[in-house]
Amino acid sequence: AVPASTNPSDIDDAVVTAVEADTVSSVVLTAQRSIDEVKRERSNLVSGRQARNSKLADAPRRRLEDQQDGGDNGNNNNQDGENVAYVNMTPNILAGILYTIMFIVVTQIGIGCMGMIQGQGDIYVKKMPTIGREA
Repeated sequence: AVPASTNPSDIDDAVVTAVEADTVSSVVLTAQRSIDEVKRERSNLVSGRQARNSKLADAPRRRLEDQQDGGDNGNNNNQDGENVAYVNMTPNILAGILYTIMFIVVTQIGIGCMGMIQGQGDIYVKKMPTIGREA
């Protein structure tokens, strides 16, 4: 591990010496970001998203997502949490509810109309007609 107080030119010289050495077959350079740098990067991402969202909220009309992003570049199916809107009901659910209400209303009207049909069940005769003379 190289301490943070090391001069960057010394590190560069050591890397050049290692790369040019005949006995060294490969050189691997790695780095680890500090926690402060990671926190700054995250806060910059959040503030950038908030700025974009406030800009979209101030827009006078609704725009398509592709027009905002400039096409399909960087489209990750909205997995980054940007411009997420939760709806209470999808169009399919609304259509199902409306169809159910319509079905209940039509069935109620149909049953009500069927109940109002009167037949000859209330008419009783004392003497039945003779056979062959029913009509």
